[in-house]
Amino acid sequence: MVNVIFIVHILSTFFSLGICLVLQALHFPLLRYIGPYQYPIYYEQQKMKLTLLTFPIYSLEIFTSVVLAATFFATGKMTAERQNSFFVYLSSIIILLLIHLITFYCIKPLLKKLLKHWEEKVLKELKLWNLLRTLFWLARVIILIVIVIRPA
Repeated sequence: MVNVIFIVHILSTFFSLGICLVLQALHFPLLRYIGPYQYPIYYEQQKMKLTLLTFPIYSLEIFTSVVLAATFFATGKMTAERQNSFFVYLSSIIILLLIHLITFYCIKPLLKKLLKHWEEKVLKELKLWNLLRTLFWLARVIILIVIVIRPA
């Protein structure tokens, strides 16, 4: 059962990275062409559609992270090798926390800020924050690949 959860976790992490790459390469760069007059309507539409796409995948990624961490402690004796593997996995969970902090405390407020005051500077800041988020997701994918290659 843990193997299935781990596979679902890896897949949801890959999907999350893919979504973030699409946002970085297409969504945020295209915002500048929408402009300040069309943006309020666009914002409401994209918020709903992106939520329908991202919420299930991000929730699945978080849920499987928690289940895997809990399962790790519940099974087997904690050897030095298993402890090292857990710390590697824990770093992945911390990165996931940072990703969602960036999302809710940086990216979402900047998107709302554009509703009140349209600025090119804000668009650039959005792209930079999302780039950081993308790099964090890439780090998570790499960590998970390392865990698959070198299991405890």
